[in-house]
Amino acid sequence: MRAAVTVGEGAVFEDVNGRPAVASPASRRANELLAIARTVAPDRPCFALEGASELVVTLLGQRLTGWERAPTAPKGTTIWLGPRS
Repeated sequence: MRAAVTVGEGAVFEDVNGRPAVASPASRRANELLAIARTVAPDRPCFALEGASELVVTLLGQRLTGWERAPTAPKGTTIWLGPRS
């Protein structure tokens, strides 16, 4: 499992299959963060969070029991690494 969350605005639209989708620089950035997560931890679950306050990072970190913060991440981004299999 890999997940990425970033802050931004965008436009919601209906795609060709009738499902809602979002066009946004934030969605592009979330995709970039997923690519970074794959390189940081190719064999572990990973969660990247960008644009959140330090309080949110701290509170979320408390909820991710057994996860550790990656030693390197882009500026303004926190990456948690899930437990090893």
